[in-house]
Amino acid sequence: MPVRQIDERVVADLWERQAFDRSALAELGLSVLFRGLPSDAGGPDYQDAVLARHGRSVVSGDVEFHVSVSDWYTHGHDRDPHYEAVVLHVVWDGAGEETRTAAGRLVPTLVLRGRMASALPVQLSAPELVHPCIAAYAALTPDILSAAIRGAGLDRFRDRATRFAADLEAVPPDQVVYTAILEALGYASNRPVFRALAEAAPHDWIMAVAAEQRHSALLAAAGLATGYVVPPARLRPDAWRLSRLRPANHPVLRLSGLAVLLERLGPSLSEGLTARLLDDAPRPRQAVNVLLARDGAESAIGAGRAAEMLASAVLPFLAALWPDRPEPEKLYASLPSPPATRWTRKMTALLAESGHSYRVTRAPDHQGLHRLYHSHCRYERRRGCPVCGKTVTAGTGAG
Repeated sequence: MPVRQIDERVVADLWERQAFDRSALAELGLSVLFRGLPSDAGGPDYQDAVLARHGRSVVSGDVEFHVSVSDWYTHGHDRDPHYEAVVLHVVWDGAGEETRTAAGRLVPTLVLRGRMASALPVQLSAPELVHPCIAAYAALTPDILSAAIRGAGLDRFRDRATRFAADLEAVPPDQVVYTAILEALGYASNRPVFRALAEAAPHDWIMAVAAEQRHSALLAAAGLATGYVVPPARLRPDAWRLSRLRPANHPVLRLSGLAVLLERLGPSLSEGLTARLLDDAPRPRQAVNVLLARDGAESAIGAGRAAEMLASAVLPFLAALWPDRPEPEKLYASLPSPPATRWTRKMTALLAESGHSYRVTRAPDHQGLHRLYHSHCRYERRRGCPVCGKTVTAGTGAG
């Protein structure tokens, strides 16, 4: 089959579906524990993959896709330090060729050509791989499907509240929610760095800085600028992934929004959020407005990001902080949906293939689709799916 019929989207799809003979990885001394998540900014294609080496040690890092091994060098990845964390290079063709990083490290290369788990169509640039859950979704009525998705969204909320409750056993409430908000300000590529920033510039320290200097102090701790305030610790500037990042998602702008929120909701972030979101009994749209922030004429935290922060971080935190109060879960149930993500788009496309035109209107719809994708649908036949109830058969669903 000519290489010209293949593009990187096909290689990525085959990796996502794990639609290849696993012995190809075994020959490299590797097996997949977690295939990773698609990157939303510059750098390698997938992040946070976890592989087992020779069935003993575990290695985690990035996965990069190409049509051939030579593309690694054509694209300059052998000179780019952002590709130093790549633990697997997945290609269609190029047996016998090596992949090396800028530091000279040899990266295992998985060649897919000739190692398919099943027959593929002739035109691989438009793969005809059919997701096994489509038939199961098609058998459900719209009401049953909607109830199951929203139930999954409520489960996701409660799981997050449980994790926050565990954090509150050891960490002060202000630091817990401060860290959660910082993580929610970043997309997948920068979430770990935002979390590290919460440790480098903790809540109590930043609140001791004069309000007019907080933004510059946060930037200094992030390694993105220098300022008069010396932070307790400083991140490396190259820790951030900034290429292919939309201007509205740039950490400099997001941190200006955080400084606004700290001034508005301080001196105690947890108490300020409790007062504004629970005690004041806001309507859903008013709740979103609590987390809006502007930096001059620019929207540092817009309505979409504010809704996402409420749904995935702030309201679950408040549910953990005040377990006897019904307001956090009630507000979550009526909160407008955050903007669509690549994961919710995948799910709505999958549902469309099964004949359902699913409307995502509330946060539980959005979060439910996230839960289904990450916990079940991306693994195809994961046991215990709350919607289609498919189970794993031997040799499937791993990764």
